[in-house]
Amino acid sequence: MNGTSPKYQRTHEELKKQALDLFLSKGYEASSIQEITHKTGLSVGAFYRHFASKEAIFAEIWDDYAGANIERTLKEVEKTTSLLSAMDYLLAENENFSKNETTNKLYAIYASLAVSQKLDSFPHINQSSKKYRQMLYQLIKKYCADFTEEEAITTANAMHCLMNTYSMRNAGAFQAFHFERDAFRKCILTLLRL
Repeated sequence: MNGTSPKYQRTHEELKKQALDLFLSKGYEASSIQEITHKTGLSVGAFYRHFASKEAIFAEIWDDYAGANIERTLKEVEKTTSLLSAMDYLLAENENFSKNETTNKLYAIYASLAVSQKLDSFPHINQSSKKYRQMLYQLIKKYCADFTEEEAITTANAMHCLMNTYSMRNAGAFQAFHFERDAFRKCILTLLRL
């Protein structure tokens, strides 16, 4: 069957929807491909025409979920009028993302699979993350005239890493990190020399 046909795409999305429901309600480990196909009314063979494994369907779910969140964030940052308002928006968005139950459940699955090296491909997240770092770099270049090129690149990369850890701090793998919002904001603004 053609991977771009409307029927193929509907089936593909339905498999992801049912898998997501199961992963969130039962947990990743407790969910099986047979349960996913049962919920969709499809055969296990149909599943394998769309995904190579349970890890592969999860990877696409997480890639879509996190990538879409980054894309929404980028669009909203474009509306800000200063570096301070952009940073406050990013902090608030990361705060909301970190408190989201779906985010925390999915990230815990991702972290578990990443540690076991069962996942390695996230094209949407990778593309969106590059745009996110580029957005940070452009904000720094626009509003921090005293930064050298290397300082702007390094600061954008460091901020990206810090924001990722901040937004994932409530998920299983990062629960060892404690961030107090105002202190974290101060750290970010210090990096920007604000």
